[in-house]
Amino acid sequence: MNSTPPNAPQTTKELDVELGDVLSRVSDLEAAVLRDLRRRVLSSAPSIRDASRCVAEVDCLLSLSRAAVAFGLRRPALTNESRLSIVGGRHLLQEAASGDRRASIPNDAVVPPNGGRVTVVTGPTMSGKSVYIKSIAIIAFLAHVGSFVPAESAVVGVVDRIFTRVMSHDSIAQRVGQSSFARDLSQISLMINNATPRSLCIVDEFGKGTKTADGVGLLGGFLRAVSEIPEPPIVFAATHFSDVTDDAFVPRNANMNYLTMSVYASEVENEPRGRGYDVAGDVAGDASYRPPEITFLYKAVPGVSTRAYSARCAREAGLPRVVLERIEELDAIDRENDANRRGDANRRGRGREVVEIKPAAMSRASDSERAKRETCVERLARVNLDDPGEVAAFVKICAAGG
Repeated sequence: MNSTPPNAPQTTKELDVELGDVLSRVSDLEAAVLRDLRRRVLSSAPSIRDASRCVAEVDCLLSLSRAAVAFGLRRPALTNESRLSIVGGRHLLQEAASGDRRASIPNDAVVPPNGGRVTVVTGPTMSGKSVYIKSIAIIAFLAHVGSFVPAESAVVGVVDRIFTRVMSHDSIAQRVGQSSFARDLSQISLMINNATPRSLCIVDEFGKGTKTADGVGLLGGFLRAVSEIPEPPIVFAATHFSDVTDDAFVPRNANMNYLTMSVYASEVENEPRGRGYDVAGDVAGDASYRPPEITFLYKAVPGVSTRAYSARCAREAGLPRVVLERIEELDAIDRENDANRRGDANRRGRGREVVEIKPAAMSRASDSERAKRETCVERLARVNLDDPGEVAAFVKICAAGG
């Protein structure tokens, strides 16, 4: 059915005569309106910029004030002295991300104007070292932008820069031909060459990504370089390389300070319940051994820790026993060698010999599989291959795991 009116061509001609090319006129009118709007905006640009700045400042202050009330923040005190005194500092993002208040137990950080400006933080895996040193940087930054801070109290000396070596992003777009280790070196180089006595430097696990000896050497060299400067920056460095706390690697001086994250261990062998101290990991090969209950207190205290508790962390992450056996075996050997070396020092070189690391033994699961295969081979040797019934029975038994 044709719905076109019979007089359509005539109507089109009339509209063309009456209106003509409307689209071009509409486009011209739109361009004129936009030109006029641009002229008006440019003539009022200073006022618009001032209003935008005012609105942004009010929005920022309102957000900071709401955060201060919601998260229990306190007003910090800024001082011209190059010092830092934080009481009960917390890491708000860690609290929010983990949903666990224990993830950011309040900690203190005190750096006097003279001495103790380079702090080395050791402690086991998952004990809160990284959270602790990052919280210091966040508190210093918030204090400088005019915000209240997550601490019971804070006196923050004015800093010119906050240098960090805390994380290496593995994005291909950011790599620019550098490995994670190379980027770590670049960050430390920037820090050493540009830090002033007014700078704050946060270093987390520098030296990882290469062999242990090189990593310890790099971190030890960095700590020695910054601590022996007459007026060093404020440095907080968290590490698993407890060797750097030895005078042989980094000679101690008035600028060096050592903290560790406290660990509580209960039901330690031959010790009463409730005594807390640096407890070793599982004893490999001892089926009757029950590991002690270990609690990370996330509290920074004076001292040095040499333990990692990697096996315990791996166990909590759900790794199967076959994965844990080797680390427990090597951990036991490492502890025995440490004890031997301490005996060497105490007896002036007459300690026991160092225990050698043996090749990894076949796991029980592998032994079981090997035994099954040997049994199948033995049965196969007795099967009459010309008898289809015997062959079918053999295949059925092996498939069932018999």
